[in-house]
Amino acid sequence: MRKVYLLKNSRFGRDQQYPKEISSARSTLYKSEAAVDARANRRNVQIRYPARLFINGKCMQDMFPVWYEVLGSDRTGGVNMHKKEDGGQKTKSRINSSETIIDSVENSVFTDEKDTG
Repeated sequence: MRKVYLLKNSRFGRDQQYPKEISSARSTLYKSEAAVDARANRRNVQIRYPARLFINGKCMQDMFPVWYEVLGSDRTGGVNMHKKEDGGQKTKSRINSSETIIDSVENSVFTDEKDTG
């Protein structure tokens, strides 16, 4: 991705691939009356991820208003190691969630195998 600029003036290119829902929402925003009117008046029009219409830096319409509330700030589903307050044992859990525990160190498969032999 760092060398994508080398494709300039060639017959190849690079573009984002979005799910069908996001792609159609972005298309709807781009063709909306507000966006067409703003482009005609030479205003700065941007469609930001996932599907938000910005005109001159101000969000005019958001097709998925609860997008970041549902996903949290980590869209990759990463795992964060943190200490439990009660016993001091480390546990794996989703980033930004202290309620969901994916795997606990004291209950892992490796600990059980070591105990049995």
